[in-house]
Amino acid sequence: MVGVGDAPSSVSLTGAHVSTSAEQAVSVVVAAGLTHAFMVPGESFLPLIDAFDKHPGARLVTARHEAGASFMAAAFARLTGRLTACLASRIPGASNLSIGLHTALVDSCPVVALVGQVGTRDRYRRAFQEVDLAQFLAPVTKWVSEPPGGSRLAELMHAAARQALQGRPGPAALVLREDILDERVPASEHSWIDRPRPSASSEEVEAALGRLRRADAPAIWVGTGVIDAEAGHLVQSLAEHEEIPVITAWRRPDAFPNSHRLYLGQSGLAAAPSARDRLEHADCILAIGTQLGQLSTFRYKALRHETEIIHVLGHAEGLGGPFPGVTPILSDPHHFLTKLIEAAQRADPDPGVLKARFEQNRAARKRWLAESKPAASGSHPGYVDQEVLAHQLRATIPPDAVVTNDAGSFTAWISRYLTRDHPRTYLAPTSGAMGYAIPAAVAAKLARPTVPVIAIVGDGGFMMTGAEVETAVRERTRVVVVVVDNGEYGTIRLHQERRRTGHFPGSLLGPIDFAAYGRSLGAAGFTVSANRDVRGVLDEALESNRPAVVHVRVDPAQLDITELRDIED
Repeated sequence: MVGVGDAPSSVSLTGAHVSTSAEQAVSVVVAAGLTHAFMVPGESFLPLIDAFDKHPGARLVTARHEAGASFMAAAFARLTGRLTACLASRIPGASNLSIGLHTALVDSCPVVALVGQVGTRDRYRRAFQEVDLAQFLAPVTKWVSEPPGGSRLAELMHAAARQALQGRPGPAALVLREDILDERVPASEHSWIDRPRPSASSEEVEAALGRLRRADAPAIWVGTGVIDAEAGHLVQSLAEHEEIPVITAWRRPDAFPNSHRLYLGQSGLAAAPSARDRLEHADCILAIGTQLGQLSTFRYKALRHETEIIHVLGHAEGLGGPFPGVTPILSDPHHFLTKLIEAAQRADPDPGVLKARFEQNRAARKRWLAESKPAASGSHPGYVDQEVLAHQLRATIPPDAVVTNDAGSFTAWISRYLTRDHPRTYLAPTSGAMGYAIPAAVAAKLARPTVPVIAIVGDGGFMMTGAEVETAVRERTRVVVVVVDNGEYGTIRLHQERRRTGHFPGSLLGPIDFAAYGRSLGAAGFTVSANRDVRGVLDEALESNRPAVVHVRVDPAQLDITELRDIED
């Protein structure tokens, strides 16, 4: 079977010598590591649905909306690192999938999108719901193809899986004409899908170590590429050995234990001022497993021209970034960290340097702790204070729970105050897409059924994919959805206020009883509008034997934390 890892150069598909093209295609992606596929069914790919349904290694999950399906696929892939699929039909389905595919693209999630198309006889005739889907999907995927016939389907499915997994992971797509899926085709062979892991040279490692040791104020900056237990342990060992503080990239707080004495927070939107200050004043930064992106770098303003940046990525895409002081190193982060620690242990750093760094880091950590501790009380009569909500979430959410976060102004308090100590326990889209949190929570619970999963979403984002609460009920995934309701598109209102025109057209929303909506879908429903009630309601929701929706009413005037404005400066 095809797969990922070390294996023979080619192998045969299992099963009957002759089977349908759809059955062989499903066997290809299952062999490549796929266990779950998410879809809204369509008449143009019914044989593919049957093939997934019959395959013992694949679970097919029906979503309420294609955006929900693609968000589920992206979240499942990011949480597990495994190939995942989403399915939809023709241009309406492809359009709805596209937002989740873009999220998978920027979040480096290995997803295969399978989109039904009109039959070969009707192509290029402006048939019902026909557009050039390959052209439509190209900007939001790494690779896209339209197989010309059933005999090529397994081959191109294998190519799609390889494109999704290799290099910088991301989404690939196949456009499937409905008449090619039932073709009877002979068994075929496909090469094993390997994931090349480049390694830095000894000279590159020694040079990087020398720069870090010569620095007066070095920093380690980590992201997606080190979010696993083994790589995270290596980062921790390096930081301790060299006494270097660690900052995580925007929306990647689970890349390093937040309780560690050398952790100084995450960068980007709503970051603690101390995290930005550390990046701005660092004279040498080891950026490993992370993109030097717009929001993580505070719109490219946090890194000085004179700062030495050692940028380590396992793929060439995005390596280096738009900074003059960057030394790019193409290397698997795990390999690089292993070699760097081995080199560091051959000759210990100067004790005087370590002592000076220790005092510097202790002061920085003390400042970050003060800036990232939410208040236990607040004054917004008739509403829950958002800082108090963050305080209660931090006190209530178990350490091993998976938290999924949406997009919106409410995320400022979550980003600033919620801490994570375990890898792969935080999912949030760096695409900034609204509607992510609830589908992501469903996928997270399917991936990790034994741990609690909490989705945090605004009222605007909830109404974009809130119907997936019914998917959670149907799939028996006990997720808790916390709806932070300020009755407006808060981020837009915040930008409108910054314009100082006194006008806020289009950002105000009408009232919704989210608890009742949740109950109508089969979930438990709770409403809380006072600080004193938050902890009890969260406990009750977590202990519920079914999915739960917690409607938290917050003050529409509480839109900002002071430092959120820094990104516009």
